Amino acid sequence: MSDLIFHKCLLYNGENLLSKSDCEKIVSYSKNLEKNIFKYRNMPHVIYTSIDETNHCMWIYLKSGNSLPYDDTVIDVETNEKITNPRQITQVELRHQYFALYDYVKQALYLSTLKSIGILTNFFSKVIGEENVTIKKLLKNFNDVLKSFKSIKSIRLVATNGLFTQTNSLFQGVTDAFGLGIPGQYKIDVDFGYASLTEHATRKLREINQKCLAGEIDTFICVGRDDTGLDGVFNMDTFTNSIKIKVAHDEKGMFQDLEVKQELIKQLGIRNA
Repeated sequence: MSDLIFHKCLLYNGENLLSKSDCEKIVSYSKNLEKNIFKYRNMPHVIYTSIDETNHCMWIYLKSGNSLPYDDTVIDVETNEKITNPRQITQVELRHQYFALYDYVKQALYLSTLKSIGILTNFFSKVIGEENVTIKKLLKNFNDVLKSFKSIKSIRLVATNGLFTQTNSLFQGVTDAFGLGIPGQYKIDVDFGYASLTEHATRKLREINQKCLAGEIDTFICVGRDDTGLDGVFNMDTFTNSIKIKVAHDEKGMFQDLEVKQELIKQLGIRNA
């Protein structure tokens, strides 16, 4: 048995999380692909998608490989002899497996590897017809955020009216701006367009995080980008950012996608919708 770790991410179509109708469109499109093949960066990829019988999620199984590098000879591991490589230089052996499950009820995406983000983003964008389909990894530990993020895209804060909101300058501007008295809850959404994360900003974010830990702020969501250009999300309300399953390889060293799907659904506790 081998461990497969699935990373929890968020899957966006524009500003909204991917819907069930988007998933149905993806499944319909992939079923009509000739031999289930599509090209990404001029290399063929085989993709299989389906709506699971739980009517709760979309399953995605992807295989890929490269024609290069290539050598004219291979070694037979049983005889220890060099023989002519039976694969032609124009052929691709699909040895790389990627698995993904999108729970469109809970709106969470689980990826067996973050390396599949570029491939899946490209494929989903082709199907849905939007250039701004994005996948953002979820970060649980705030220290990971500060180490990973090089810039900040947006911040959302939600706080129930109390001593903190009544005394903190962050909320004072809207305390009675509409003549309706003090609101029961404050919500702040700000978009910085990927502003650089400075030392001063880091200190401020640490302060906000401490307010969350102390229960003075109910919700704290921070979206940023690392130095590889990958977006990430820190959500104080998210308690799990990865899940591990155990599955066996077959005699050829490959995973069986049905077994992987069933074990992941079991671990996630998904039931019929």
